[in-house]
Amino acid sequence: MLLLSLILAAGLSSHIAAAQTPIEPIAIEVAGNRITLAPADADAFQRRLNQPPQLQTPPAAHAPSYVVTTTYWDSTARQDDDEATLEAEAEYFPVGGFVRARQDGEDVWLVLDLRQRATLDRYIRFGVEVDRPVSRPGALALITFAAQTGTVGIEAGGQRLSDAEAGPFWDAVASVATMPAFSDRPQAPVSQDVPGYWLTFSLPEGRAQQYFLDTANGSLTDALGTESYDVSELIGGVLPATGGATPIEQDDPAGSRVWWLLAAMGGATVIGLAFWRRRQVREIRGPFD
Repeated sequence: MLLLSLILAAGLSSHIAAAQTPIEPIAIEVAGNRITLAPADADAFQRRLNQPPQLQTPPAAHAPSYVVTTTYWDSTARQDDDEATLEAEAEYFPVGGFVRARQDGEDVWLVLDLRQRATLDRYIRFGVEVDRPVSRPGALALITFAAQTGTVGIEAGGQRLSDAEAGPFWDAVASVATMPAFSDRPQAPVSQDVPGYWLTFSLPEGRAQQYFLDTANGSLTDALGTESYDVSELIGGVLPATGGATPIEQDDPAGSRVWWLLAAMGGATVIGLAFWRRRQVREIRGPFD
């Protein structure tokens, strides 16, 4: 129980810390349009465990390529007191996941991992395939877009939506996904006093994004508190009015608690006798035996 409490506290602390830390923006130019990544996507993109490796020799990078502007490139190469910086504008090649950055007039080649590539590639497809892509979409718009071409899992309060439930869900959510309200001061959306539950979206690349549904106010807010939506008209329809995993019946404890106490005391006694016996053997043999 103590371990579970520590894990939950650590998870909540990480959400709060992430919400309070400014998220460095990322923008990509697609088909003549400059599209800024949603804060939740930009944050996930920069949360790679290790830095993108630098290639010693230029790779065989093939067109097409797209300009991606972010200070993240500089953070991947900067040392503690290194004054040399990577320029914010870099060239991203989807084929191979290569990035050609610039530092002091020289090319610096980086390689993105699969999750980073999936994020950028989704925005590229969004910019190419959507008739009028907005310059600053919310992450929910990209999730609904991903569901049109791939499988995106949905869990509402721990309950996974079936395929029959997912179709009407995406149709309804698509109507509100284009109207995000961005917050200048992100704050974690959930507290003990707020009625509601979490919606979890599992993206094809293995990344999950969470939104908290406030059933009292009818708002849907991402885990970082960066964007929210008015979904009051969807609650009770495609969005359950209450959420939660299927309750698991608790079986009666196996035996009286007295027996568990006696068993614990017996185990402690056996361990104590083992240490005492080991000490007696050492005294009989002497320190140099």
